[in-house]
Amino acid sequence: MEKNPANAPETRKKDGYSAGAISLFVAAMTTVGVLLGAGVTAYATVVSTQKNREESCLKRVDDREMLTRKRAEVLLGSMGSFLGSLGSLSGIPKEPGRLVMQSAFELTAYAPLELNLVALKISTSVYLGLMARTQEEQEMAIQAASESFKGWNDNYIKLMASFDNERMKCAQH
Repeated sequence: MEKNPANAPETRKKDGYSAGAISLFVAAMTTVGVLLGAGVTAYATVVSTQKNREESCLKRVDDREMLTRKRAEVLLGSMGSFLGSLGSLSGIPKEPGRLVMQSAFELTAYAPLELNLVALKISTSVYLGLMARTQEEQEMAIQAASESFKGWNDNYIKLMASFDNERMKCAQH
């Protein structure tokens, strides 16, 4: 029996690499490929999760802003309707006044304290007008209503700017 047949590993070693070395090389390259693939997948998952979180944050801010704008629109519209009906009737019109009070209270669920205070002052002054019994009480209530609107614009603009600030924070985290 021959010690080293022609296809024995020792013979192939002279011509190149042994089968064991090639197997190790293939296993090492496969491991590197798997690790790189896992790394790329993990990175993609992190980036995707971060993007989803940012988009979710932006959507929440946009939704809150839209709700606040809609409630403010209802309050301002009902206030305009109320003020428009004052000249055509004697006394304070009850239904438009009720709508002003209702929309002012609805806005308080979405707005910050500063804007809530203005909305509640408006509601209170309209209530005083609805409860007024004399012409003098009604005129005082109308004056109180126009005074109660002070601070609305500044606080509303500040609130809208705060939504923009929140959007910027969404992108930073």
